[in-house]
Amino acid sequence: MTTSLNDTIVALSTPFGVSALAVIRLSGPEALSITNRIFSPSRVKNIKSVKSYTVHHGRIKDGNKEVDEVMVAVYKAPHTYTAQDIVEVTCHGGGVIISTLLELFSQNGARPAEPGEFTKRAFLNGKMDLSQAESVNSLINAGSRRALNGALKILNGSLREKTEKIKSALFEVKANIDADIEWGDTEELEIIDRSDIIDLLDAARGSVEYILDNSKAYAGIYSGFRVVIIGRPNAGKSSLFNRLLCESRSIVNNIPGTTRDVIESEVISDRYLIRYVDTAGLGLENPSETDILSARKSVEEIEAADFVIILIDKEKGVGKPEKDILKIASGKKRVIVINKSDKAEGVAKKDLSAVSGESKIIETSCKADTGLEKLKEEIKHQIDKAGPEHIMVSVRQKNSFNETARGIKRVIDIMETSPVSYEVASYELSEAINYIGLIDGTVIKEDILDRIFSDFCIGK
Repeated sequence: MTTSLNDTIVALSTPFGVSALAVIRLSGPEALSITNRIFSPSRVKNIKSVKSYTVHHGRIKDGNKEVDEVMVAVYKAPHTYTAQDIVEVTCHGGGVIISTLLELFSQNGARPAEPGEFTKRAFLNGKMDLSQAESVNSLINAGSRRALNGALKILNGSLREKTEKIKSALFEVKANIDADIEWGDTEELEIIDRSDIIDLLDAARGSVEYILDNSKAYAGIYSGFRVVIIGRPNAGKSSLFNRLLCESRSIVNNIPGTTRDVIESEVISDRYLIRYVDTAGLGLENPSETDILSARKSVEEIEAADFVIILIDKEKGVGKPEKDILKIASGKKRVIVINKSDKAEGVAKKDLSAVSGESKIIETSCKADTGLEKLKEEIKHQIDKAGPEHIMVSVRQKNSFNETARGIKRVIDIMETSPVSYEVASYELSEAINYIGLIDGTVIKEDILDRIFSDFCIGK
């Protein structure tokens, strides 16, 4: 990706296609001059002379030929998104109009922007750190209110504050270790005690692990809280799946083993993005090779689940399939659902106390439409319990935090060993600090920046 900040860039900031309005954005030192060449304002003579944060009516012209009636917003450096002059042109949203305007801006000196280049400039010009820049893309792609709120927290600096505190502690430790290397024999110099250094490192490592733990909780909230429905064949999994989605997505049949593959679909319920997963039944008698493969896939889905609904057929009760499922899902957040509760005979809540453990038990009937709202509330309750502070961390950031934690652990091990190799400890600490720097962008690698911003839409 081109990184020259001297170019003036232009891009469509709204989706291309037919719409009432579209917004074309320019950023760079010549943004006002280029606009001035093709914009004929209604009330002012020169767009370059207007105040910042003002909007002006006028017409875009190609020579003497009018192209479109527009509104032009002017934002002057340095108090803008990119810290450069920015012009935003609101035009009519026809494809021909948009293409003509973009071509006119390019002919007059603007370069077509690359994906994410506006936000990249904001980062390079110090308007935000790299974690905040990444959150802009997360904000745009948020699939639920909770994902949106998480992205806003990062954009407003919540992750930046945490990384700054970790870096500050690591820099303090490094300064003392380096002082010991340089001046350790000088009695007048007060150097922090080794045990205090270990305490500081433990606290820093704890802060990193806190971020990692809560980012795991957030992953489900951002990409969809994965709720897997599991049970024996013909327990009513597909019926429940369809009722939770409020649409018919899975085939429902009285013949056991109808569902052979994983079927999933997502819904937004209130502020939650939930991904429901219907699976093949476990415990089918005389399974075929395909049934065995399907069952294996169902077990994999349990392992990948954020939450498991263990479905028990009221008439059939708890047999070997249910006991096997309870064992497989023993380490997962789960709820036990007694389905077909409209039936007169069968297992009841009290009959499951020996096998349910701490799992909540809910009775439902897809046929009679009972218990479903209670189940949905339990799922939302589990999402709320996912983490006390949801921290949205990208895969790239997670890898850097993991490397930071491992680096700090190596330094702690060195400091707890006698005699202490302060030179090695200083080196390992520098590596840990560099990994933190990759998160906030104080350590810049061009290939990482290209990878991050290439995922953005053009115009942002």
